[in-house]
Amino acid sequence: MMGIKTMRDLLESGVPLEKIHAAWTRASVRHERARRGGGVCRICGGRILRGEEVVVSDEDELVILYSAFWGLSVRAHFRCYEKLRRAGISSIEAVQEGAPSVQQLSPPANAQKIQSIRTGG
Repeated sequence: MMGIKTMRDLLESGVPLEKIHAAWTRASVRHERARRGGGVCRICGGRILRGEEVVVSDEDELVILYSAFWGLSVRAHFRCYEKLRRAGISSIEAVQEGAPSVQQLSPPANAQKIQSIRTGG
């Protein structure tokens, strides 16, 4: 079973940074406190704990981008969302701790290498 997709997964699968950044900045979001823990931040991939500030969006563009189930919301830490909005696409890797850099993901050779690892060939 595949886990919940995060921004890192999208980057590794070849989704352009511009598309991810644009989807988050255009999306209508609600700012709230997490009522229960256990969710996953779609930006950094970290756990969302009970009581943390989060942003929640039901926007179709984000739901489709992250392959979320229809009717479910896409959630992220408020701090990650703010960093992403402020950082812009030039320094987006600063939002994710431990995420591969843009230069590591952008060459086509890396995309082929990732695909060959996934397919076992």
